[in-house]
Amino acid sequence: MRSDEILKKILDKFGPGFQYIENLRSERLSNVYLVKNTHKDRDEVLKVMDTNQIFTILEKEGTGSIEQSYEIIKKRFAREAALYTKFNHPNIARVYHVSSIEDEGGSIEIPFLLMEYLKGQNLQEKLKDSSSLLLDDALEISQNILNALSAMHNYNVVHRDLNSRHVIITEHGNPVITYFGLAKNIIEDTKLTKTGAFLGTPEYMAPEQFKDSSRVDTRTDIYALGVILFEMLTNEPPFRGSIIQIMKGHMDKSIPDVRKKKPDLPLGIQKVIEKAMAKKIDDRYKNAEDMLKELKKIKEDISRE
Repeated sequence: MRSDEILKKILDKFGPGFQYIENLRSERLSNVYLVKNTHKDRDEVLKVMDTNQIFTILEKEGTGSIEQSYEIIKKRFAREAALYTKFNHPNIARVYHVSSIEDEGGSIEIPFLLMEYLKGQNLQEKLKDSSSLLLDDALEISQNILNALSAMHNYNVVHRDLNSRHVIITEHGNPVITYFGLAKNIIEDTKLTKTGAFLGTPEYMAPEQFKDSSRVDTRTDIYALGVILFEMLTNEPPFRGSIIQIMKGHMDKSIPDVRKKKPDLPLGIQKVIEKAMAKKIDDRYKNAEDMLKELKKIKEDISRE
């Protein structure tokens, strides 16, 4: 089925209470739309697994039985999406509903989810509108993201692709994680990538993701937040250039000192970034709560000055 036919079938399943508004974007393994839920009088995001794209990838990469691989992908998508319905956190976008439809022949099940639509701009866009953020603002955003990560990690959920584009700053100034890296988890757990393929956004990837992207844990998200904190304070990630240059930076080079661009920043903030972005995963903060404590301490020290 074509994507427009799939969309129509999903909307028909919900009845006249749901109306298509626009196509928001296409991700690697899914199509994302904006729809109107007239029952709740709100806009929602409809995310549909792109079966055509998935089968194309499976055929190209020769992963064995295409049907079996698709079943794993489908179940993973549905299982993780259902898990996110349990989150009720101000810094995590809500997932309202998880379901599926069948294609015309009834041979393929196509999962989809409905989630919260947030008005605002992503953090990367916000940074483009300013030279950088004030330390207080960067600390406040980081603390909110850490609270969200703590909630996710308590369910053993690892984001795996946390970056400034995946954090929306709402019109009320609240930072919210809106993209959950479902495709990344699906790819990793079904071996849909060849050796050497990168799973994530290179500027924010921890060293272990470049080596073996299946060997990640909650501290991989801590690393990404360290990158985001650096970016908020300097308006650029710590390592830039080609993918190879970025990879070598994350794996081999020292973390640049944020105080070279912002001399007035306290030494403590550089130490936090360096610990969050430690090359060895065991040298990082053990969990989001530990990093949160450090940032709160910095904020308290600033307020006393």
